[in-house]
Amino acid sequence: MRRVSLAVVLLVALSLAAANGLADSTLPELDVFTYDQSRGAATELSLDVSLLAASPSASRVMLTAPAGYGAALTQAVGERLGDAEVDLAAPGAKGAPVRSMGSIVVSDPAAFAASAQAQQCAPGPHTATWSMNLADGASIPIAVDAVATGGPYHITECLNAFAHPGQTAVDVYIDLAHVFSNPSTAGTYWWNALVTPTDTTGAANPAAAYEMEGGEPIPEALTVTATWDARKHMFTAHGTLNGGGAPRSAIHVHLFAGSTNKRDAMREIGLATTTSSGSYVFRKHRATKPAFVYGEVRFYIYGNCVPPQTAPAGCDSRTIDGTDSLTVKTH
Repeated sequence: MRRVSLAVVLLVALSLAAANGLADSTLPELDVFTYDQSRGAATELSLDVSLLAASPSASRVMLTAPAGYGAALTQAVGERLGDAEVDLAAPGAKGAPVRSMGSIVVSDPAAFAASAQAQQCAPGPHTATWSMNLADGASIPIAVDAVATGGPYHITECLNAFAHPGQTAVDVYIDLAHVFSNPSTAGTYWWNALVTPTDTTGAANPAAAYEMEGGEPIPEALTVTATWDARKHMFTAHGTLNGGGAPRSAIHVHLFAGSTNKRDAMREIGLATTTSSGSYVFRKHRATKPAFVYGEVRFYIYGNCVPPQTAPAGCDSRTIDGTDSLTVKTH
């Protein structure tokens, strides 16, 4: 549910709520989404790179995991690791992008070494090689490297092998099931996406490379307690938001309520903002008592980055993941 962006560009809040897979229209972004945000957990992890259709096409995207993450990289060739999606749009075109769904599988290192496009993108041997196999028949090579500096792992997506004349990739999404494990120490961990665009000839242009950051608070917990004053017809919800071992302040908590505990049947009834202690309180007069409630914190995107930034063209944005509470009964 929380894969919806609330944009805060240059720390000024905007009323942007973008659907899954859609970015802020003025900034590229990296969204890191962890299903289990507890410390040390082997978890499903999504890495979503959203780009601008008006910008030059990306030749490659190199994702860097921050120090503290672990990874299992010994799967057999052909093993499926998770889902994938690439969204395509023509520069300046209106309307929704064309989506191509697929999966991430372990590929043969020999095939990666024999591919001229893969070697142009990520030369040499690698700790592991994957392939993004899409329903339209396209295949995108991916190199995975354990590295000593700059983070423990690089994941290099070779978009130069993704030939769709007249269109550019505006969203590259991978979802990995239990490949990565969370850090064991509490903190907010910053992933990095280094995008190398193409030049006017279609060749990679490293001098124009830019980066984005995606933050994941480990652990992150949102609590909610809901009460009903029948005499005053007053509904109250309160709780706390903590992320990375510290309170998260000035964050919107969206409250959803319904007559059953099925979330797809619940509707948003309002929001509250956390204080410096991470606490929040929401009150609302209602005709009827909401039986079930849960809270949701969405992605935030900012126009500034966490230093240092090393890309030649700088850092364009940083995002930070949110979380959901449990669904609770109103008392």
